Amino acid sequence: DMLKTMYNCDVVILHDPDTKNLKCLYFQDEYMRKQFHRYPEMIFIDGTYCLHESRAATYIILAEDGNGKGFIAAVGVLLDETEETIDWFVKTFRQKNPNSDKVRVIMSDKDQKERNVCKKYFPDAKLQICLFHTLQIFNREIIRKMLLSAEECNVAKTYLTKLAYASSEESYNSTYDLMKSKVPNVVMEYFDKNWNPVKNEWVLYLTSQNENSFLNRTNNKLEGINKMLKSVIKKYSNLEDFITNFFVCEYSYRTNKTVKNLSQMNKVPSLKLSPNSTEDLYRKYLTNFAYELVKTELEQSRTLGVQEQVQATNNSCNCAFRSSMLLPCRHIFQMRDMNNESLFSEELCLVRWAKTYEELDYSEKFNPEVNIQGQGVDIVRKRVLSKNEKFKIMNAACTKLAKISCEVSTNEFNRRLQFISKLSESWSNLEYEDNILKRIGDSSDTEIFEEDREEKENDYTDGALNVRNHENV
Repeated sequence: DMLKTMYNCDVVILHDPDTKNLKCLYFQDEYMRKQFHRYPEMIFIDGTYCLHESRAATYIILAEDGNGKGFIAAVGVLLDETEETIDWFVKTFRQKNPNSDKVRVIMSDKDQKERNVCKKYFPDAKLQICLFHTLQIFNREIIRKMLLSAEECNVAKTYLTKLAYASSEESYNSTYDLMKSKVPNVVMEYFDKNWNPVKNEWVLYLTSQNENSFLNRTNNKLEGINKMLKSVIKKYSNLEDFITNFFVCEYSYRTNKTVKNLSQMNKVPSLKLSPNSTEDLYRKYLTNFAYELVKTELEQSRTLGVQEQVQATNNSCNCAFRSSMLLPCRHIFQMRDMNNESLFSEELCLVRWAKTYEELDYSEKFNPEVNIQGQGVDIVRKRVLSKNEKFKIMNAACTKLAKISCEVSTNEFNRRLQFISKLSESWSNLEYEDNILKRIGDSSDTEIFEEDREEKENDYTDGALNVRNHENV
């Protein structure tokens, strides 16, 4: 009832047929539903843990908007992670969102239950295994589960990493053939059984060609959302506290994202562009995120030599950038320039990247007022406090806070001091309180909200295995 009455959510519940106990809770508010209806092409799915007192898993389905930022499309609280329960959750999402038949790419880890369910309900979508998780699994399986020497581990990881980053079929095959003679048989048996048959889901030259994958190689957007939730929701919360803090976090994230997007829309370019130049036309037509990508491709086209590895025409190209983003690439620009055709064309751009399409996101209210039924609210006008009165009240509160802060360990004291320092900085800069969630937390979570283009260029390191940004292949 809380989800329906206070947060206007569509709620579906799965009970155990024998015990009648809760097995899964599905919820989605109107903003999630409408956003997914507009941006359904790619979804990310994964679970996070330790947020509920029942130790249930929180499954999130995430999608990407026209500015390259993630948004939550649906949430599931799963009391168990059997394939039956995951099946029900994904089936419910499919039934509640008719536009889900437009999903073309699904990013997840290598959980076989998730993969089976996704294949069942999204038969036309391509599955893509998070590259970071792929290399983590290689590292874990080889180092922890196989009795190999340090040298054998390093050799095996080197070849597996090369396979993951293979830029062509020839590169993959030559590395694979060489690996067979260099690594222990137990590694090859494991690889041939678990990874070689699904190489189209994790090898970079193949996943880069996935239409509507939007240059995503990892599940980083969803991992960022999970970290954000964990920074706000206390471990092992009861269901009511979980729901309340989830929406505090979600509404703050939406507000912050919208403010940043609107700021970018109204931003005056630092370099003045010639009116009606190719750059100016694309800047006016595309979202800032898409424009920055196209601008780079346009600049590269002017220094590009003859390309024999791609098949390009005035309107199409099989390069990774064009396939993934459905935006004009350097090769298309070069072909159009050679054929004296205008470099600007709206038809070269997927409609999701248009500014006019993005502007519809801000035409509706996305943080609904909380409806608390059965309670009357009296509006009491309070007198305006003087500056001196405000100081006395705040000083008393801060004095109490200082006393409490001193009664902990040094590490905890330093953490609290950092919290207060960032709060002070935030207020000094006249930022809204809702933005505090963005700025406060330990250093590893500070940049969770920065989901702009730089997010696609982050480096991820796990032992000797690196996930690095991949240029067009």
